[in-house]
Amino acid sequence: MEFICEALKICSRVCDPLSQADERAIPVCQKIVLQLLAHPTSEVRLQAYKVSLSLVKDACSVSHVTEPFSVVCQKALFILDRAVLHQICCFGIYDEDGKVSSFTTS
Repeated sequence: MEFICEALKICSRVCDPLSQADERAIPVCQKIVLQLLAHPTSEVRLQAYKVSLSLVKDACSVSHVTEPFSVVCQKALFILDRAVLHQICCFGIYDEDGKVSSFTTS
């Protein structure tokens, strides 16, 4: 499951507005994030939600809130994509696996 963690970290770096990533890579990363969050295997979904939550918590920690344009805060912006938020709100919260849904409401 380390692959999921690294894939989401890469996606967060690519979607960071301060990065010099190719604009064509952003939709690809967003699609990867959506595929991981909606994966048919609950263990993959669980890991994807867990890593996403961790990235958001890191970005929203007290030490980073005082500087919202910090690199750490920018790395959580991939989660604010409309399609990703829709996936989390409409499907993650009501996931059949209680562990997955618990990460969406944390």
